[in-house]
Amino acid sequence: MASLAQAVVPTFADWCAVDVVNDAGGLDRASLSHTKPHLVRDIVSRRPDAEVSRWTALDVARTGEPQLITHIDQALTDSVVQDRRARAFFASLKLRSLIRLPLKARGRTVGVITFVLSGPGTRRYTQDDLSLATEIAQQGAIAVENARLYRKAHEEIEERRRAEQALAASEARYRSLIEASAQIVWGLNVDGRARDDLPGWRAFTGQSPADVAGYGWMKALRPHDRDSLRRRFPCSETKTQPIVFQATLVCADGGDRCVVLRIVPLFDKKGRCREWIAAGIDITREKMANELLAREKERLAVTLSSLGEAVVTIDTKGCITLFNRVAQTLTGWSEQEALGHSVNDVLALYDVRSGERLMDIVGRGLHAGERPYADERLLLRHRDGGERLVVYTTGLIRDPQGQTVGVVAVVRDITVQQRLEEDVLKGQKLESVGLLAGGIAHDFNNILTAVIGNIALAKALVPGADRVNHALSEAEKAAWRARGLTQQLLTFARGGAPVKREGSLAALLREAVPFALVGSKAKCHVFVADDLWTIAFDPGQLSQAISNLVINAAQAMLAGGVIHIEARNAEISGDDQQALPSGHYVCIVVADAGDGIPKDHLAKIFDPYFTTKEGRSGLGLTTTYSIIRQHEGAIRVSSEEGRGTRFEVYLPAQVGPAATEERVLQRERRDRILILDDEPALLTLLAALLDHLGYETSAARDGAQAVADYAQALREGRPFAAVILDLTVPAGVGGEECLRQLQALDPDVRAIVSSGYCSDPVMANFARFGFRAAIAKPYQLHDLEPVIRGVLVENEGHLR
Repeated sequence: MASLAQAVVPTFADWCAVDVVNDAGGLDRASLSHTKPHLVRDIVSRRPDAEVSRWTALDVARTGEPQLITHIDQALTDSVVQDRRARAFFASLKLRSLIRLPLKARGRTVGVITFVLSGPGTRRYTQDDLSLATEIAQQGAIAVENARLYRKAHEEIEERRRAEQALAASEARYRSLIEASAQIVWGLNVDGRARDDLPGWRAFTGQSPADVAGYGWMKALRPHDRDSLRRRFPCSETKTQPIVFQATLVCADGGDRCVVLRIVPLFDKKGRCREWIAAGIDITREKMANELLAREKERLAVTLSSLGEAVVTIDTKGCITLFNRVAQTLTGWSEQEALGHSVNDVLALYDVRSGERLMDIVGRGLHAGERPYADERLLLRHRDGGERLVVYTTGLIRDPQGQTVGVVAVVRDITVQQRLEEDVLKGQKLESVGLLAGGIAHDFNNILTAVIGNIALAKALVPGADRVNHALSEAEKAAWRARGLTQQLLTFARGGAPVKREGSLAALLREAVPFALVGSKAKCHVFVADDLWTIAFDPGQLSQAISNLVINAAQAMLAGGVIHIEARNAEISGDDQQALPSGHYVCIVVADAGDGIPKDHLAKIFDPYFTTKEGRSGLGLTTTYSIIRQHEGAIRVSSEEGRGTRFEVYLPAQVGPAATEERVLQRERRDRILILDDEPALLTLLAALLDHLGYETSAARDGAQAVADYAQALREGRPFAAVILDLTVPAGVGGEECLRQLQALDPDVRAIVSSGYCSDPVMANFARFGFRAAIAKPYQLHDLEPVIRGVLVENEGHLR
């Protein structure tokens, strides 16, 4: 272009410009030549064509028509150029004449060539000049087209070079990524056959090049996975989807490897699958780790489920993240409800002393400088309002960097343990009282036995003397009141077990309850289940225990009211919170509607001598507690101030047929009874009582003498029908040792144990020691007769 422009200057034009059509349809200045080179820069920078629309090369490029302006003067310039500065510029160029022609090649305009005459002179362009200019333009068009083709070829070559460089860089990057990754990558034909010898696959599986040929690479898969994959090939559908599945490989060493295979289709221009790129990643370690984690989670879940404590984990925001089975039981919240919930809403913990609720039960462990909870006794309130005494402990959960990420809270229910501890403490208190009472009661009961027995005998011997009988009766009542005091003291004594007999509580309740309410304004409603089980109990002791509960209820309602008493069957399982062994029980309920017992008094009501009532001894409930305890039962109390008190007594039931009625003994002669006692007064009294009942007696003050008398009676053919043995004989052979010697002489000996010391286990479990019955001192004539009759009727054929 430059050569063409320079060729016509100055022979044909003072300056010549060549403009080339660009891709946007505009013009780019390709070359400019001027007779005065110093003006080229001004003309190029100013481009007057852009400011004179009628003279622009762009008009010629668009219309394809040449322009010939033979005469250019100032008037013409002023008429077409509006801008003042542009006019000044044109004036400086001193234009005289102008020819502008389109450069056409292959039927289209590729540029514009402009010929200009300027400066001083008279020459002007004519039509003849236009013809010459047209020939020059044709040569210029060929040059422009060649230049365009050259530039386009150069650009294509450069673009291809850049593409090849980018492809090479991409392939290098791809190879680096494959080599750096843990994946195995290989290529497959459209039908799934190996494209080459698959070096990556072989390095992983240990197969040889021959092994992987065709479909051989699939032989490294387990049969099930291999068959499943083989059915996916060939595939030439336009909507072929990637194949992703988990498979098991058999490696060269014989071990199994778990891999995830992802086989992606590559499509041709028509959208059909032409080949596959396969990638596999070994997840054996990850799978083993996941399986191990799953087993650990299962083990943890089983462990937490089997624990006897509630375990709760909480994040740093105070939300629950783990909630085991015991936690659900203690709170009443299900796991689904609790997870994600605020722990302060779920664990309702209260201070034991103040009763205030603890609202920040987690934060204390999270805040720096504050110690977590450690074995603190608190009250946990169930969703239904029930309360449990618990031990609350918290610990921090830390991540590997030592940062606190949460708290684990352990809640152990010690309600039953607390009850047992209270029972042990009560028992220890009763034992200390019993140690004092037991020694006194034994001697005192011997004295009372003599007093009561002689009074009863005197009344029997003087039947017609009313005034005498009245005096004796009053004395007898006083003695029995003294006996009642010793019986209460003996109830506290260690081992003061009841003398039990099997029977139903129905009759005892009907007799004891009305008697206890004599003089009270309260009324009683008694319900006894028709199928009530029998129990083994001491009628006297249990009557006293129930009477004490009824009296206590009546005193709670001095203005009157209804006491509800119920006797029903109950079964205690291991899950019940009664601190009792599992089994069958008879439950006795005594409930009043009085003022209730204050909470701070509930723990003390069974303590000896504790009372809030003026003039009372404070032994009633203590006696009841001891009696129930000696019957291997339990007593529970619940009370709410202003709404009354409820006592529940649980006694072991005897599930089975009731005891049969005793047969009446038909005696045809006086039976002989041997008596052993170290107190002469009691020997005399007992002999007189038995004589009054129609028995013949023989007395002994020592066990050795009793054995000798029994042996002599056997030799003479006049054996004793029964023996009554005092359990304790100071400085001599007592009843227990005496019975063993008698059994050596006569295995069928019928022995009755008697003692004023009821704390001895022989009195409560006489049958275990070989005795047929027991009678506690002091006793009356009507107490002695049924005991002897019961022993003799056991084997009527033995009597002579």
